[in-house]
Order: sequence, then structure tokens, then C-alpha cells
Amino acid sequence: MTEIALNFSQQNAQRSWSFMTQNNIDRYEVRSGDVWSRDGVDRERSESASRFLMEAGKTYQLEFSVRIEPGALNQAQWLGIMQIQSTFDDGEAGHSPPLGLELVGERFQVTSRYSMAQITGPTDMRTNIQYTASNNAERDRWYKFQFIVRFDPFGNGHLVAIQDGQTLLDYKGPIGFNDLLGPYVKMGVYRAATPETMAVQFTDIHFGVRPN
Repeated sequence: MTEIALNFSQQNAQRSWSFMTQNNIDRYEVRSGDVWSRDGVDRERSESASRFLMEAGKTYQLEFSVRIEPGALNQAQWLGIMQIQSTFDDGEAGHSPPLGLELVGERFQVTSRYSMAQITGPTDMRTNIQYTASNNAERDRWYKFQFIVRFDPFGNGHLVAIQDGQTLLDYKGPIGFNDLLGPYVKMGVYRAATPETMAVQFTDIHFGVRPN
């Protein structure tokens, strides 16, 4: 893998607890009402967003370790820990990301999405739940994830997800959106509004391009 700098910027409510980095650990915390200035009040977030845009036809690898801090159980209707999000074309409304590591309740889930439409509308997107853990994630434990992905909404996509050395899925088929510009990495906490506090930590983040 040829490593590429992600060059993160922050998207959060600019609270003292929203984001901190120390000793190679990035910490994100979201409390009830923590709304980024560009979001509506129905969603809360503290995320890092990469400035690097992926290119169509190339295979990328993202790896990191993540730890969910002890606290109240997740009650959010949806919650993303990592997403590779589309760069929306002019005229496109926002939509869910083509690849996400999510928490459904307390269980990890990997979801992919695609659309072949030039301008994706509400009925164009297709969703594939690629993997749902059979057990709840343990709080205060490090999990190492690796994602190998080639985005192609027309059928030549590829996605491999690995957790702690175990392959969770190896999918070939459509993944991603028919966009002029490529997608980009985001990580942290992004969720539907909910009362409980959630904090996650990331370390050992590596990203790069692989030979096809």
C-alpha cells in the first residue's frame, strides 16, 4: 500500500469536549444537542473529514483501531463511526454514504450503498447491509478494522472488511455513486439526535492506494 495523508478537518459543535488528540489517539465526544453548524437539529456529530478525494477505478485501503468508551447504551436511530462519503454533484440532495461502519444498538454493522444515476434522487439509492455482528461490541476494548474498497456503481466494485484479523466480508458488485468527484473518509461520531453521550477513540490510522 502506498500511504496517503488524509489531511483531516473537523466537523463538530465546537464544544471543549468535541475533539481532542493526544499520544496518537483521536477522541470524539457527542452530547445531546451537539449540532454542527451546517446540520439540522435532528442530527449530532463530531467527525474528522478528509480532504483527499478517491479516484474511480483505484483500490484503497483504510485501517484503524477504535474503542468505544464506557457509558450509556446507544439508543440512536442510526449512528456512524466511520463513513466514506460521496462528494455530491451540483443538484444532488445529501444521501447516506457508499460505505459505513455503523453501530446498530451496540452491534457493529458494515453497510454499502450505490446508485448509477448521474444525479441521485430519493428513489435511486440501493442499500446492502454487508455484515452485522452477532454480539454487542465490548466497551473500552480496542478493535482493529481494515477496509479494502474499489468504488464502482456499475458492478465492478469490491469491498473487503476485516476485524482483528478475521475477514467479515468479501463482496464484489456495485458500490458507490456516479459522481464527478470521488468520495472521502470521515470518522468520529455521527448520529440521529438522542439523549445519551457517546465517546469513541481512534488510533493507528493508515490510508493508501493498493495495486488493483
